[in-house]
Amino acid sequence: MPIADKLVLQRQRHLKWRALDCVELVLMVLCGILCFGFSLSVAADIVTRTIGHPWLWLQEVTSTFFVYGIFIGAAVATRRNDHLYLTAVSESLHGGARLAVETVIRLVVIAVALFFQKVLGVQLPLY
Repeated sequence: MPIADKLVLQRQRHLKWRALDCVELVLMVLCGILCFGFSLSVAADIVTRTIGHPWLWLQEVTSTFFVYGIFIGAAVATRRNDHLYLTAVSESLHGGARLAVETVIRLVVIAVALFFQKVLGVQLPLY
């Protein structure tokens, strides 16, 4: 069984496009690398401060790992419907009603993302 098939539960397979499984896999690996980098930079910051020779640039590295981890994690969570438990209602429905509720949920997520981008000016830092 390929690793991409392990990412998606079989009970949710009907909601996913197989063509995007590779994108999800890459995002999951990136998210893991960013979480590891964040943890490592925090540990290194603590050690360097404890020994009396702080590396001040580690705070910037830690912030960068954190910010990118949040954005990539949000992308993965949206694909997996793990962002919020908005799907609890739709899981109890079947047929057209389920499709309608899932469509509304996705439109709400897109609307919130557009709100953050346009109104609040939240953008992915590119440095």
